[in-house]
Amino acid sequence: QASQINRSLDVTEIDPAIYFRKEDPTDPFADFYQKFRDRRAADMANPSRPPDIASFPPSLNTNDKPWDKLENIFHFDWKKLRAQSPEGIAALNKAVKARLALDHPDLKIVQLMIADGGVLPTHADGAPGLYQVVGGHGMITNEGIRTEITPGTTIKLDPYDARRLEASSDALLRILWFRWAPDGDQRYLSAGYYLTGANQHIQPKQSMLPETFQYWGKAHKKPRSVAVIGPSILAENDFLSNQYAALATMRNALGKARSPYPETPAVLQESEIGWLDMETLKKANFFWAKDVRALGDLLVRWGEVMRYKGIFQAKRPGGGWDFNMSQMAWGPYARYVEHSHSIPEFYYMMSGPVEHWVGEHKYIVHPGDIFVTGSFEPHQSRGIVDGMPFRNISGSWAPNGDRSVFTKPAFILESLPEQVVGAVLKADEKFHP
Repeated sequence: QASQINRSLDVTEIDPAIYFRKEDPTDPFADFYQKFRDRRAADMANPSRPPDIASFPPSLNTNDKPWDKLENIFHFDWKKLRAQSPEGIAALNKAVKARLALDHPDLKIVQLMIADGGVLPTHADGAPGLYQVVGGHGMITNEGIRTEITPGTTIKLDPYDARRLEASSDALLRILWFRWAPDGDQRYLSAGYYLTGANQHIQPKQSMLPETFQYWGKAHKKPRSVAVIGPSILAENDFLSNQYAALATMRNALGKARSPYPETPAVLQESEIGWLDMETLKKANFFWAKDVRALGDLLVRWGEVMRYKGIFQAKRPGGGWDFNMSQMAWGPYARYVEHSHSIPEFYYMMSGPVEHWVGEHKYIVHPGDIFVTGSFEPHQSRGIVDGMPFRNISGSWAPNGDRSVFTKPAFILESLPEQVVGAVLKADEKFHP
């Protein structure tokens, strides 16, 4: 099969129709695809399979949507906060912008932007989650640990962790804030992955990615973390004292659930994690790892035009996981043919325009567009810009978890700081420039 792969084809020599020819006798991997199709049909007909997860509408053009009011994102006691510090709130609204980019029953994605030198003061939220830095640099203080953050840094957020964000003075900070409903249905984790298109091995020569390819343009250093003294409330006001008391009550009520993923590192940097290959696949805990290992020469071909790595997994202490996130890049004009699975999945697009199909519907998508696929929902992607690899952040989760975490109160844990002069975001500032 490897000998039948032509690596010298120009993009102009490839007819896109070949990826839809599901009974192409010239496809050397036709038997692989047919096995996937047969297993998909059998799994769909199996009455004991987990219930299907419904499709969910895409969240498009998020980069052009209005920013949300901060009070709609952070569930603080804003009435008392306004009475306490109206000037502080006015400065905060100028320095920090937030937008709910995806509002799924199981999953929330917020685009968070902080002006040069700006601060999002210490606060705590009741849902498990993570911060994924996608632009700029700065510092986070989380539970008394202060860490430098750059593109590719992932910070685990346990329920009611006290966290504070600061943007560097020379660059505004862009962060994706993910939250999920914990304790979801674990049956979906072992459910199938199905590669059901055709001719995945046919990729144009322009799609070849160099060995030195970096997802964020360069390899950022592993974050440095130092312990710091947390904020004192001894000299603070009654409002903050009450916030700390209410936080302590919520934390105590959680018990062991305050630290639901003790095996998951608190801080990760993607440049410290290797790209997926046959060796790392042997140890991988992705829902599709076992299926992909069987592809042999086709997987080798994938590795020439695609890069993939898992960057976060919310591992349960007793086995399984609640949320898994990865980053993926395909070379210019590369094609990821039709595939599907029973576990829900999202794609957060990091570059574009890109051609993306869901079922029979073709979209031309841009950075910030988000797709959520339901059970057995076919999808595929193709690069359409000369010289531009197409990148996304993808994730899957154990569905139908405890959604009450999204309605729990949040707490502000320090007086609103005086923002530095110039910590003001422009009215037309884009999350994805």
